[in-house]
Amino acid sequence: MKLKLPFLLFLLNTFLVYSQCTINDATDCQCLDPNQTDCDLLPDIQVSWVGLESVADGASEYAQNGEGENNGRLRISVSTPNTGHGPLTVRGAGPNGYRTFICGSDTTQIYDPNSNIEYTCDNGLEPQQVIWQRIYHKNADGSMSYYDREAGTMTYHPTHGHNHTNDWGVFTLRIKDDNEPDPRNWPIVSDGAKLGFCLMDYNICSPDPSIPTPNNNVLAPDDYTGHCRDDNTVYGEGEVLDNDDFPNFGLGGGQYGCSEVEQGISSGWLDLYGEWLDEQWINLDPNLCNGDYWIVGIADPNDYYLEENDDNNYSAIPVTLSLQNENSTSTINVTGDVQICEGEDLELTANYGDSYLWSTGETTQSIMVSEPGNYSVTVQNSNCSVVFGSAETNVSEVTVDAPTIENPISTSCLGEALSIELNVEDANWYNEDQELVYTGNTYYLPILEEDVHLYASQIAQDTATDYVGQTTHQGSGSGYSGNQYNSYLIFNANADFTLNSVDVFTDSQYTGNRTIELRTEIDQVLLDTTVYISGDATIELNWDIPEGLNYRLGTNENTNISSFGSPSPRLKRSNENTPSYPYTIENIVNITDSEYGNEYYYYFYNWQISWMNSNCESEDLLEINIDAIECHTSIEEVNSEEDILIGIFDLVGRKMQNELNELPFGVYIMKYEGKSVKIIKH
Repeated sequence: MKLKLPFLLFLLNTFLVYSQCTINDATDCQCLDPNQTDCDLLPDIQVSWVGLESVADGASEYAQNGEGENNGRLRISVSTPNTGHGPLTVRGAGPNGYRTFICGSDTTQIYDPNSNIEYTCDNGLEPQQVIWQRIYHKNADGSMSYYDREAGTMTYHPTHGHNHTNDWGVFTLRIKDDNEPDPRNWPIVSDGAKLGFCLMDYNICSPDPSIPTPNNNVLAPDDYTGHCRDDNTVYGEGEVLDNDDFPNFGLGGGQYGCSEVEQGISSGWLDLYGEWLDEQWINLDPNLCNGDYWIVGIADPNDYYLEENDDNNYSAIPVTLSLQNENSTSTINVTGDVQICEGEDLELTANYGDSYLWSTGETTQSIMVSEPGNYSVTVQNSNCSVVFGSAETNVSEVTVDAPTIENPISTSCLGEALSIELNVEDANWYNEDQELVYTGNTYYLPILEEDVHLYASQIAQDTATDYVGQTTHQGSGSGYSGNQYNSYLIFNANADFTLNSVDVFTDSQYTGNRTIELRTEIDQVLLDTTVYISGDATIELNWDIPEGLNYRLGTNENTNISSFGSPSPRLKRSNENTPSYPYTIENIVNITDSEYGNEYYYYFYNWQISWMNSNCESEDLLEINIDAIECHTSIEEVNSEEDILIGIFDLVGRKMQNELNELPFGVYIMKYEGKSVKIIKH
């Protein structure tokens, strides 16, 4: 975790003595336009290419196997200097003193201006706390004021022990495109996690003889000269900014820490996260081959924060990979029997290369297909020593018929309930303008107020099911990992899927409760369930797992201690190199490792998962028209002497040949010239 530097308070008192540009006094504060005396003093956040290149001697590459939890990672260090005229200040409570928490779709506000009340979501989710950016404003009379604006969220990070602003940065590995000057538009070959930072004043942009430097700071060197530049977007360029180059140097106080009350980066200061910390990596594609690439970092990718300049929040540095594949194979981002809906297109994308040749004759990285059949691609990449081989996928088409109606009717009574049921499992209902109004097989109106004009389509969903992971416990000995160990499996969800069940193995003497947990990459509990296990068993989970990286499937230590007196769940693991990571269903899930490396496979075997393979809708629509009519409740209320009767009909529209008095009791429609009357024969 990052430590708040002990010298910061002293620094504050040192350099603020000589200036009347503080958060309380704007006398000497300078606006972005020096001719102005009334202005917002905004930050300007950058990504330092020097930080990416030099901190911890630059990025650290790991091979795909044999590196434990670092398998296939490119770990990176990141520094984000503030080169603006004002501080970046974020606060946990809004201007009215209320803290706002988001729990999935639920939002709760509590009055807590000091941000010291603990809050947990009733639905078990990790609360996302709304944060506010404080904007300091210099007034023409030299006074300082401020206003607060909503700006993203923050989440408690248990590993670091403090709150992180969410989505502070995102980092990717890319191939340089010589025809594109902006690295943010270069082709992505590997994605990294969206980084969350606790925003703090980690160090000043450059040493100053009048300002003490942290000589005893073992976390980082004293001198950060070069991290702050007038242009950090182009590698190797940009003039270095010293402290004197900041007219409002130190505005913010130079003492922002990781508080849930207030975080930030002062003007002329920088924040830094080293590669040794959680989430500081890019997950390298297993098919990536050795060669030259670029790391591209973007700060505030969602533009949550108000800044002087939103166009300079990125940087890029070159990196050469040497621990990946010398040779590789081509892949297509869909595999197996891929289903497309009638009349729709499907995008097929090959892994990155220098050139592409599809079986259709197309030469782009991605193609659109609308016809069933087999498609293949051959990719060539100069980074690899050989040409990529061909990849193939089969595409099939799903045809869905229009629905039919269960009990067709043409009229219904005003003021009464109306129910229309279709002979399909699921349907979409549209109004007369063909706007979606309902989904389900039965359309219901509690009160009919006017004629009904609807269209309905049939929905056909296809769900695929498969198994992944080690099928059964293997290895010598008891298979248990001792009393003191509790571990987890690490996996990536490359698409949304449902984890239906897992198999576990244990002996009868270890009968008891276990709480199975799904944790996120930053160790937040996403899903959990407590089950009673008395031997080898299949555990039904039925967890809907969203797309994401580095999930952790394990057990809760507190439940284990309660059940067995130790952190271990007393479930069997496989050892002695029996695991063969990764366990993969292409484009859906891959189990990559365990907490203690790839020599062990922990607890959960033979995962049964399911995912949406296709979700198609009929092109043809069923048209439904129902007339709303005034209804009478008895024969006596029908005055037909003045009207010409056309006929008597039942509710499905069949004409009755008998007189009304000859018909059995029931409901009928009597049609006259110009009107219809619904009656009930008692």
